[in-house]
Amino acid sequence: MLQALPIPLLLLVLAVAMLVWHWRSWHDRGQHEPDTVERGYYERQFRRRMQASSLLALLSFGMYVGQLIPRREMPSLFVFVWFGVVVLVAWMVLLALADMLDNRYRLARLRDERRVLHAQLEAELDRARARVAAKDPPANGKA
Repeated sequence: MLQALPIPLLLLVLAVAMLVWHWRSWHDRGQHEPDTVERGYYERQFRRRMQASSLLALLSFGMYVGQLIPRREMPSLFVFVWFGVVVLVAWMVLLALADMLDNRYRLARLRDERRVLHAQLEAELDRARARVAAKDPPANGKA
């Protein structure tokens, strides 16, 4: 019975630590974000990460129970529990992929916004240079 405990216990501790970390991160940053687009991003990220961390805790419980079930005496229950563990892992992978894709979308949006701002600043700089050049003609006729 104690042989089945180390890895599930480690996963449970990791899951609880991640839940606490995500909760604190949400309260420090995302919850107070004034921009509605960024707030929506942080809300989705918080939900996905809390769900993944909770699934990790559930996964640790499933692994522990799965190791305690005698294979030969209860093969159906054994298969059912381990199939559930595999489904939890698959769901966690899907959440990780969704997190990755949402992050890529956000970074692309931020990059596009930065490019627009950069172009606006370049145009403003060009206008300022043109105003300065119009007020102060170059000495000796050199440009």
